[in-house]
Amino acid sequence: VARDSRMKLLKQKRSLRKTLTLHAQAFKVSLTRLVQAPLASILTIGVISIALALPSLFLLLLKNANELSHGLNQSSQMTLYLKKQVQPNQVPAFINQLKADPEISQVKYISPQQGLVDFAEQSGYKNILSALPYNPLPAVIIVTPSININSPQSLNKLVNQLRLLPEVAQAELDVQWIRRLYAILKLATVLVWSLGLLLALAVLLIIGNTIRLTLRERLEEIRINKLFGATNSFIRKPFLYTGFCLGLFGAAIAVLLVELVILGLQKPFAHLMQLYQSYFQLIYPTAIDISFICLIGAALGVIGAWLSIRAGLRRL
Repeated sequence: VARDSRMKLLKQKRSLRKTLTLHAQAFKVSLTRLVQAPLASILTIGVISIALALPSLFLLLLKNANELSHGLNQSSQMTLYLKKQVQPNQVPAFINQLKADPEISQVKYISPQQGLVDFAEQSGYKNILSALPYNPLPAVIIVTPSININSPQSLNKLVNQLRLLPEVAQAELDVQWIRRLYAILKLATVLVWSLGLLLALAVLLIIGNTIRLTLRERLEEIRINKLFGATNSFIRKPFLYTGFCLGLFGAAIAVLLVELVILGLQKPFAHLMQLYQSYFQLIYPTAIDISFICLIGAALGVIGAWLSIRAGLRRL
């Protein structure tokens, strides 16, 4: 039994070694074919890289836009107008109650006196306001939501909860512009993915046409191999590796193009953010993003090559 197990294991190792050798030979043949036609290979890889770079760049810009929109809670502050019945000595306890809420990040209290002074300085009617017999402004509390409260739905839910508090007379929040921004981002996401699917189809057609031309050039060689007993799997391997190399090299250059575009946008974007007093910087492709782009490129190459060689072998 032990001897049979060793023999079986030895056969499996030999079979695996033979399979790896065949794949290595097929990969070497595919690289040789690409090197033998440098101009055609460069043009094909260049077109593939541009087709993959466009949706990758747009998706990365959308990712930056989504990251930037996460800071909307800093500009989506809620204004709570306290009731006249709320005494000044009751305000600290109410502020502590708000700070204890995990959905609230910051709380700022503006007394009626401070509000009148600020309004007088901003409006320019200081002399007129000083003649008023009493201060008409209520006490105000500015509430800044937590970082996870940034969608219009969650902001509306929080402001409705604060509006029901007994100390609050009125709560205001303008989320209309936030709704518009999220709708624009959602529409842009759908458009970018649609563009990506169309360009992925273009990559399939490009690689399929390249493999078809290569197959036509080596038709006599394939027929001779067939006469010597070569299987379709043996003939198919070099073409599949050619598609794999074309897709992978095109994806690698696409990543490089995206990096260069983001690098070129970094300085003007930083200047724009300084005008808005923000320190947000553009995000470069991560290792996961690069791996995903390369995987998509290689997969499209293999699929395009497989479809083309399958149709060619059927005709043969």
